[in-house]
Amino acid sequence: MSPAVRLRLVLFASAIATLACDDDEPTSPPAVRSVMINAPRTAVELGDTLRLTATAMDARGRSIANAAIGWASLEPNIAEVDSNGLVKGVALGQARIVATADSRADTAVLMVVATPQAVVVEAPRNTLTLGDTATFSVSVVNAPGHPVGDVAAEWSVSDTTVLRVDESGLVRAVGPGTASVVATVGDLSGSAEVTVRLREVPVPAGVEFVAVSVGHTHACALTQSGQAYCWGSNEYGQLGTGDLASQQTPAPVTGGHTFTLIDAGEQSTCALTVDSKAYCWGRNSYGAVGLGTTSPLFVSAPTLAAGGMSFVHTSG
Repeated sequence: MSPAVRLRLVLFASAIATLACDDDEPTSPPAVRSVMINAPRTAVELGDTLRLTATAMDARGRSIANAAIGWASLEPNIAEVDSNGLVKGVALGQARIVATADSRADTAVLMVVATPQAVVVEAPRNTLTLGDTATFSVSVVNAPGHPVGDVAAEWSVSDTTVLRVDESGLVRAVGPGTASVVATVGDLSGSAEVTVRLREVPVPAGVEFVAVSVGHTHACALTQSGQAYCWGSNEYGQLGTGDLASQQTPAPVTGGHTFTLIDAGEQSTCALTVDSKAYCWGRNSYGAVGLGTTSPLFVSAPTLAAGGMSFVHTSG
């Protein structure tokens, strides 16, 4: 090889070496030294989702572009996470979400919560017949619509002449019309509208009523001639038929009295005769029959109220 050719080869090799030394960029991706999860918040609503992101960094703390991040939940029964870091709350509790790149990892702790957002009143039916009862239930849900859990509600109604409700949500239809059943939980409330319709009661042939009074578990009516009929529950003789047999259809009140007004109370009944005398029958445990005593416990036939007074009105 001639000296000139040898010189050219040496110069070419020297140039290649110089170019290699001047190139600061590595020929392979930098090693991952740490991973950091970025979480917008530390809680996720039950049934809702939360997007997490993660950054892989090199030894100098610089982010590594296009680094492959793997996601996993250590408590998948509490929170699930997909391959893109989208977390979904599936049950109340605490879950650890892990992001990995190469052999490095970071962990974020998330709480799955259910924050009350709405009260839902669940009605077994929205139409009741006068005298019927129905048990309403209530649930509290969060923003995605998932139940928060067992709650204690305060019950009320918008019109007590149409509906009554007790502390357990048992609703009673007490008058015709439409009213709302309301459940209140803390600062939240919900309602369900209920319509009460009259019950169609078969009336004995030839009988026409001109007045009706509805009690707690029974009802009474008067004909044009002042004859009284009652029907419904009769465990305390509140039907005035002389016995304790309940009736599904109007049964005549015993005694042959002529009444101008009748009122069916909770478990007793009172009526006024044409001469303004009060007759009562039914439960007497609190002296409701007007005998001047709480004995006997009940009276199953119209009994003149003690005292000899005259009345213009009666109400249970």
